[in-house]
Amino acid sequence: MKADTWKVKSAAVLAAAVMAVPVIMPVVGYAYDNITNEVIQINDFLDRGLYLEAMQNCVQTKAWHYLSPEDIEILEELYNDAQGAYNNYLKYGTMYLYEGTWTCTPPGESAPLIELQISNASNNSVHAYATRIRGKGVEYYIGTAYRENPEWYQSGGSIAYTAYGTSEYAIYHLYFKGSYIALDIEHAGGEYETYYFYR
Repeated sequence: MKADTWKVKSAAVLAAAVMAVPVIMPVVGYAYDNITNEVIQINDFLDRGLYLEAMQNCVQTKAWHYLSPEDIEILEELYNDAQGAYNNYLKYGTMYLYEGTWTCTPPGESAPLIELQISNASNNSVHAYATRIRGKGVEYYIGTAYRENPEWYQSGGSIAYTAYGTSEYAIYHLYFKGSYIALDIEHAGGEYETYYFYR
């Protein structure tokens, strides 16, 4: 899914445009209009994440042209595609870009120490799990972290020390900073540690 927030206009613009579109009645005996260029433009809007513009263009094309039933169906499908993509944008924003594998290499070390997996990322929550990939076995069960405020996501999870067969409760804070993710860990005893993960 592609969605650039600066490219998506207010929904109010679309609503106003729909209200202002004149309805042109078809004239019997006229040939259907060719809307190839309009369809190309709508698909271009979709490809660039301009979902409201794509929806507006669909509405205008239907109102301003004498269309065949097949073309009407094409425009309706394109409108639904744009509407679905816009709804996903409102729900997930660009958080999906963080999904995947991230690694942390501590200062002074040459190889990654911890691997972080991010999945099911949305504006409201993310699922995360981390594990040490060298040294003594430690697994960070972050689970589903929920957005507490615009700055971070928080979860209550645990840390498993597999080398010793023990575990402890931990509170996790995840900060998504574009090129990196910061992970704050609050241990049961009140100690804190922070790791920085990069692609």
